[in-house]
Amino acid sequence: MIRTMIRTVLTALICWASANGQSPDIRPAFEVASVKPAAPRGGVRMDHDPARIQYLNVNLKSVLMSAFGVKQYQIDGPEWLGSEKYDIVAKAPDGAAKEQVPLMLQRLLAERFKLVVRHETRDMLVYAMVAAKGGPRLEHAQSDGGSATPAAGAPAQGTIRAKGAGLEARDLSLFDLAGALSGFMDRPVIDQTGVKGAFSFVLEFPLMDPTGTKIEDAQAVVPRPTVFTALERLGLELKSARAPIDILVVEHAERVPTEN
Repeated sequence: MIRTMIRTVLTALICWASANGQSPDIRPAFEVASVKPAAPRGGVRMDHDPARIQYLNVNLKSVLMSAFGVKQYQIDGPEWLGSEKYDIVAKAPDGAAKEQVPLMLQRLLAERFKLVVRHETRDMLVYAMVAAKGGPRLEHAQSDGGSATPAAGAPAQGTIRAKGAGLEARDLSLFDLAGALSGFMDRPVIDQTGVKGAFSFVLEFPLMDPTGTKIEDAQAVVPRPTVFTALERLGLELKSARAPIDILVVEHAERVPTEN
């Protein structure tokens, strides 16, 4: 909570000062950067490391998620943030730390898209992910040494991807699992399990039908598992709740970025 408050105040001060021309942007900058509308193509690519980022055919909402460490449901702004596509390629200065990349992205967005944002807290309906009776049935990933669950806004350390009729997670914290599940639910999912560490597992549920509506197959009408039942098999539950959620409000952004 304290870290979030500090980040909120710092972001607000930087954006206010930049918008009012009263001080230069103090955030680190990329050495060189190219930002332009994407040519029509299929597929999205988001590669980044401390030295270089290459985002191809991405919408601005995805870039905001990387820059500010928020989930999609935490972004409030114009609809085109999720529809307009861009190519962003940038090189960081030699010796730059990976922790500086989000700040460089923030500065790049402010310079090329004239981005102005603010944080506010909203009380929202959520699903709280908690441990079921008997506790979670999860095994720590082999690479996990019992490290703590990442703090809010921290980048995901593991991976999660679609596989067959569900999701396959590798070295994933429950904090990041909750963030991933938010994309399949009608409200945000927050981790309240108190379980630390990283895990590898498979969640089996229909990706295109998170409500669990019955589907037709060649023989009969077969009920499909829902997200809720898939989590129950791992010893986890989703409960309806209300919680204060940090929202990134986009007050201004130019649809067409300035020239490189």
